[in-house]
Amino acid sequence: ATLSLFYETPNLTSNQRDELLSRLDPLAAEVIYSGEHLLAEPHRVGPNETLMDIAKKYEVPWQLLANINGVDDPVTVLPGTDLKVVRGPFRGDIDLKYQELTLFLGDLYAGRFKIAVGSDPAPKPGSYTIQEKQSAKTYYDMSGTPIPPGNPRNPYGSMWIDLGSGLSIHGSPDANAPTDKGCISLAGNYSRDVFGILSEGSSVTIR
Repeated sequence: ATLSLFYETPNLTSNQRDELLSRLDPLAAEVIYSGEHLLAEPHRVGPNETLMDIAKKYEVPWQLLANINGVDDPVTVLPGTDLKVVRGPFRGDIDLKYQELTLFLGDLYAGRFKIAVGSDPAPKPGSYTIQEKQSAKTYYDMSGTPIPPGNPRNPYGSMWIDLGSGLSIHGSPDANAPTDKGCISLAGNYSRDVFGILSEGSSVTIR
């Protein structure tokens, strides 16, 4: 919690920032995404309770709880099971200078991802609210031709998050690198993580 406050301190030198992140990144991975109950008491699954029910209660996507707890079937969760939970929603901060998407859980630093910034459309600084999420989204090129999901020419990859005002955070057809096509892109492998962390209604700041 203390180091998270320092993350948003203005005018950090590059060396100070690198040192801070070398401590924050592994801490976020352990505190927030490991199976250890470090932020809240475990949630004991009740009769007829699904992972979607639990996720709604804690204002996080069910995919996040599934990943943290190693749950394969979100519908059939054994009553009496103790699950790690975190109380959301998460929020995002997009830094166009550093080309990073940083996630926060309340005031806690929750990790960061490299992005690429495109011009279709170019992102504008401001505060946004996630309107919609899709795991498959048709892309329309400059001529208006539709490019379906799964096509290597579709820059959205397997994730599209609508920020409103025509802007979006999306995946990439490349599993290991973001693309400069589209709007704000994450590598394909990381886009699935972000899809399971940010919720409809989460706030995103672009600066």
